[in-house]
Amino acid sequence: MNDKNIEKKNIAPELYRKILNGLELKNLYLTLCNSNIDRINISPEATIKIDDEAMFTKSENKEIEVIHKYSIEAKNQTSKKKFLNIKCEYRLIFTSSEDFTEEFFEIFKKANLPINSWPFFRELVYNMTSRMYIPPLALPLIKR
Repeated sequence: MNDKNIEKKNIAPELYRKILNGLELKNLYLTLCNSNIDRINISPEATIKIDDEAMFTKSENKEIEVIHKYSIEAKNQTSKKKFLNIKCEYRLIFTSSEDFTEEFFEIFKKANLPINSWPFFRELVYNMTSRMYIPPLALPLIKR
C-alpha cells in the first residue's frame, strides 16, 4: 500500500478534524473480487506488491460513496513471473455533517480510509490464499 508522506496541504488541520468528526460510516461492502493463481510459478520467496486507489462521489441525499480498490500481486523472485493476483473493490457509504471536499479527501484517502477498509482486504487475502490451497498470506497491520 502506498504510505508515502501524508502531507496536509490545501486544508487547515482544524478544518480536517472538523470534517472528520462529522463523518459517519453507514455501510461497507464488496462490489468486485477477482483472483488467479499460477501453480507452476509459486515460490516461497516471493516479491509482493500491493496497490490501492480511491475515489468518491457525493449524492443529493448528502451521502458520500467512496470506492476503494486494492490489488495484490506476488512474483517468483527467481523467474520474476507473477503467480498470484487478487483484486477487489469496496464501496463505503458515509454521511457527513460538514462539506466533504476534494481537499479533505486527498488526505482522508491516505490517512483514515485504509483504517476502515484495510482489515476487510487483509481478511479477504488471507481467506482467498487459504482457499487456493497455498499458505495463507497474512498482510501487515496499518500503523499510523
